[in-house]
Amino acid sequence: YFDNMKDSPNLQSLKKTSLKQLNKKTAHYIEAAQAIPGISACVKELIENSIDAGATSVSIKLLEYGKKGLIVSDNGHGIDSSDYENITKKHATSKISTYDDLEVVSSFGFRGEALASICAMSDVTLVTKTEQDTLATQLTFDDHGHIIEKTKLARATGTMISLENMFKHFPVRQKH
Repeated sequence: YFDNMKDSPNLQSLKKTSLKQLNKKTAHYIEAAQAIPGISACVKELIENSIDAGATSVSIKLLEYGKKGLIVSDNGHGIDSSDYENITKKHATSKISTYDDLEVVSSFGFRGEALASICAMSDVTLVTKTEQDTLATQLTFDDHGHIIEKTKLARATGTMISLENMFKHFPVRQKH
């Protein structure tokens, strides 16, 4: 088996290339794949967000076993409008401020990586309403977690996140 590998075109091309730094787009997608390696990790992160938001009810819907997408909805406290711009930014978290805080963190999520990574992997729409809001806000994000659309609609207090085109930048993940 290994003798046959020496003639592999892929192996030959690796020998001919020199070390180079990946461009920012490629690095962004690879980092996302490391933070969220599969559908189960994605669902886990979203459930943990719901629990951290005080949800007593969490609904999970997988579209074609999660390959097409998924929807996680909860009855937690929702996301305050002042946090909209930061919820999908890398390392944006309300749980810790310094490394030393890791000694006392009591929540599931604290790194501020999940939603940023999920945006890089799928088309993300989030609908959220706090107790104080009259209407819910629907936010649609681009691959880098920037809000590209914001609309108002009806919804009970809590958050619903819808992911479509799962692993759109990761063909290898779409095979499984």
